Amino acid sequence: MFFKNNNKRAQITRRSILLSLIMTLPFFVVFSRLYFLQIISAQRYKRLSDKNSLSNKVVLPHRGKILDVTGKEIAFNERVFRLNIIPEQSKGKIDDVLKKIDKLIGLSVFEMDRIKKDIKASPSFYSISIKDIISFKQAAIIEFNIPSLPGVYVDVGLERKYPFKDIGSHLLGYVSVVSKENLKDYKDPMFKVPGFKIGKNGIEGVFNNSLIGKSGMKQLEVNATGRAVKKVAEFDAVDGKDLSITLDYDIQALVKDKLKDYAGSFVLLNAKNGEVVSAVSNPSFDNNDFVNGINEKKWKELLENPKRPLINRSLNGKYAPASTFKMIVALAALAEKEITKDFKVTCHGKIKLGRRFFHCWKERGHGAVNMKQAIASSCDIYFYELGKLLGIDKIAKYAKIFGLGESLPFELFNVKGTVPTRLWKRLRKKERWQKGDDLVASIGQGYLIATPLQLAVMSARLGTGKKVVPTIEAGKNTKFEELDIKKEHLETIQEGMDMVVNDRRYGTAYWRRSRKHRVWGKTGTAQVISKRFHKDIKLKDIPYNHRTNALYVAYLDDAENPLALALVLEHAGSGSKAAGIANKLLDQIVPIVQAHAIKPKKVEKEEK
Repeated sequence: MFFKNNNKRAQITRRSILLSLIMTLPFFVVFSRLYFLQIISAQRYKRLSDKNSLSNKVVLPHRGKILDVTGKEIAFNERVFRLNIIPEQSKGKIDDVLKKIDKLIGLSVFEMDRIKKDIKASPSFYSISIKDIISFKQAAIIEFNIPSLPGVYVDVGLERKYPFKDIGSHLLGYVSVVSKENLKDYKDPMFKVPGFKIGKNGIEGVFNNSLIGKSGMKQLEVNATGRAVKKVAEFDAVDGKDLSITLDYDIQALVKDKLKDYAGSFVLLNAKNGEVVSAVSNPSFDNNDFVNGINEKKWKELLENPKRPLINRSLNGKYAPASTFKMIVALAALAEKEITKDFKVTCHGKIKLGRRFFHCWKERGHGAVNMKQAIASSCDIYFYELGKLLGIDKIAKYAKIFGLGESLPFELFNVKGTVPTRLWKRLRKKERWQKGDDLVASIGQGYLIATPLQLAVMSARLGTGKKVVPTIEAGKNTKFEELDIKKEHLETIQEGMDMVVNDRRYGTAYWRRSRKHRVWGKTGTAQVISKRFHKDIKLKDIPYNHRTNALYVAYLDDAENPLALALVLEHAGSGSKAAGIANKLLDQIVPIVQAHAIKPKKVEKEEK
């Protein structure tokens, strides 16, 4: 009996426990779910709730303007109507919305594909550009139909404009949409906004961090239709800084017009402070074409143009310096004490080295000439003799002192060109340096390569005796160190350059001189093929690509505004032609420089 009662009690207890569990389990499930929802997932659902009722909009900063030395706006922002969509507010009807917009104002297949890619690649609360620029009429049509276009809105945006179009376009650069490759380099959310633009090259690219500013944010409360009903919070954007540069666009326009029929480059420096007053590369392109993506037709035209308009000849054009290099050879001979300034050579029109003849440009020869006369008349034989005395390694030493064979410490990228040495040829060409190479280098040909910027810097250093360094940023007030060159040696070279332009008997540029200013200069005629191949043939009858390049470097000695220049005209003939164009330009440029010789003032930001 005792065991029987115990069995019954145990059976009742088990039933009670089981019944309790069955009754408790639903409450446990409900409690667990409530705990999960209210405690564990509270923040997640709060964020989801906020996201459903709040819209975060990135506020883009205004990009800083770029101004020339006189304050002209050469890159600025123009207000335009833009059409955008916020995907999370479109109620899952993005395709229908885009089809309706297509019917209202038209969307190309390219635009449709781009919009869908941008939507897929971006957070749903990001504003996506449908069209960067729409007309007032198109904006009105969209606004009228907004109730049936969820997530769509029209706003006033800023479009980068370059009013001078193809003038100075290589140096200025342009803005364009941030690429996927660039995104990893930036943390500010504005860079992830589809259609946002950054400086891609030139001044726009180099100074991008200063010009671009920092983004802000607007948090808006939106209703069921996606309309903003309340501004919850706002963090202001910080606009980019305006930038003053050293270029003078009155001079830029003048030079561009003068070079319109040539491929080439003109570089003008203020030798006192290194400021680049003008740098024109021709032909060029219109920066505005690249802002929203250049179309296929224009891009093809640029690529197929035989005069290669995309190359920035001023900084990256590679040219044999020809006879403009002879001052460096003469200076090296003086500094190395190989000769004195009175050293004479008798030119008969050619000399023989081994089995080969080396010719002077003047077939009948110049007769007996000293150093200054040789510079003025550009006597090749004189410099062949110096080349034999010096050898390439000594010549290279002085070439580098004057800015050749190295990438200059300039804000914008520039190629270093080539100043060869014995070692250079052995490593690069796998060949030994020959005596004939010394002679060819001594007249600025052979392996020697320089850019117009380097030639202008060389001219500035020859004119001042200081280590002039170019700059594009206004107001630096740089002071330069003296070159380790004896003053009397430098004066001999300067006197020779003066004779090039102003000596009637010897000067190769005398008949193309300035009648208003005392200019020192040096002409150069760079062969692109063998000279004898086209002997006695007129320039116009020679195929364009076989014609010689015309070069001219010059220095205008002025206490307040000393100017140094380099002009290279591709396949234009003799250096005297370049001298004539450059000296005429100087006659027009000097009054402009004098009129504009005021220190640039700090630009005050306008109230936004």
